[in-house]
Amino acid sequence: MINKQFCDLLAVFLVEIKKKFGITAKLLTDELNLSKNTLTNWKKGAYKPNGKLSKRFLNYLIQFKNEQYELISKDDTFYNLIEELIEVLYDELNSLLERSNSFDRNFEERRLKDRKKNFQKSFTNFIEFLSKVARLYDLEYENATSNYLKTRDYQKKEVFDNLLALKLINKNKRGTFSIQKNLAKLLNVSQAQISRWKKGIDYPSSTNFKKIGELCNFNSDAPLAVYEFKEENFESMFLKTPMLSYELRQFEYEYLEKIKLFIEKSGYNKILESKIKR
Repeated sequence: MINKQFCDLLAVFLVEIKKKFGITAKLLTDELNLSKNTLTNWKKGAYKPNGKLSKRFLNYLIQFKNEQYELISKDDTFYNLIEELIEVLYDELNSLLERSNSFDRNFEERRLKDRKKNFQKSFTNFIEFLSKVARLYDLEYENATSNYLKTRDYQKKEVFDNLLALKLINKNKRGTFSIQKNLAKLLNVSQAQISRWKKGIDYPSSTNFKKIGELCNFNSDAPLAVYEFKEENFESMFLKTPMLSYELRQFEYEYLEKIKLFIEKSGYNKILESKIKR
């Protein structure tokens, strides 16, 4: 790590390079494309160069040593000074790289941990959603509204129909529901695997994530893992025509309005009224 050693070496280097080669701190600052007081702050230890500037200064020293080798090699003290500076900068860059790799590893570990947690909760909520919809099918399919689903009328029926078509809420031969078994069959995995996902013991492979994504109409590389999906979030995933109910009601309204207008303009309204009164 760059410390007092770097500051001391830099101070001597600036004096020697000016004396031997006429390169002032100003010229060196321009050569390294540094701000006006950067070298001064490095020398005083006010702050140390970051990775980018450390690498820039290191490359400069290596190039300078190679280009001026004949002159520098005649002065062991100056040559050793440059070698020490190069070594200190190498150590700093290696230290920065190690810290960066450690940060990346920690970030990936936290990211994976969060995804596993989100998936476990989302997958559990998905199974709970399917279980509740399955139990409500016989009771609410023909109803206009539902005590659980947010959609109404045609849209509500469409959710039921799509889940049935996918064989997600179908009854088994005994007339009971086996949601996890249905899921296992659709995803081509064992029931034990479904159970492990639900309990958070296992995490899906990329292949299984793709299957889950296709099942839930996702494009994500890790569906249900990016954030936690609640039970109410799954309904829309199985609604292929979200505007169907609205469009049908709108059509019915416009159709009836046109019939009403036609009757009024044609004069049939009085005839109809008289027949209704009879």
